[in-house]
Amino acid sequence: MCGDYANRDQGCACPGGTRLSVREAKLIAHQFLEEIWNRGNISLIDEMFSETCVYRAEGAQKSAGMPVGHLKTCISNVRRAFPDLRISQRDVIAEDNKIAIRWTARGTHQAEFLGLRSTGKEFTLSGVAILIIEQKKICNTWMFAGLSELIAQLKEDKGVHRTNNCCLSLKAQRR
Repeated sequence: MCGDYANRDQGCACPGGTRLSVREAKLIAHQFLEEIWNRGNISLIDEMFSETCVYRAEGAQKSAGMPVGHLKTCISNVRRAFPDLRISQRDVIAEDNKIAIRWTARGTHQAEFLGLRSTGKEFTLSGVAILIIEQKKICNTWMFAGLSELIAQLKEDKGVHRTNNCCLSLKAQRR
């Protein structure tokens, strides 16, 4: 079961997982990106995520993930630092109870983020989110992106050339 922590680390092919239609998968992907991330509708997390969900973000302190409650803090911190954040859905792929979303994020650094004072610089990064669904709720989440790439863009001098080979990592900050 997804509630079993050991199974969650192994990818959680939830026995109670529901086979999703393409329409259902796209709706979940849209709500995850548009409502929660872009609009900052944090209360939707309680509706969309199971209580036992583990949220994993590339670069997070614990490779096993963090409780979904930290996702609220993470999103609030990101949206405070990048109030014009816009994450666009590029692709959605669904199979059984799994959804993969390829996305691109853009925004302007307008407040402190991970110890870096506001720079006023814009960023553009791409990444992937993988969601596992059980009983119409997200029971597992992985966000793949590169926190170092975001920091590099925010610290970058205009005259320095860089390649965009990584993505945005959203690491919950505990305060």
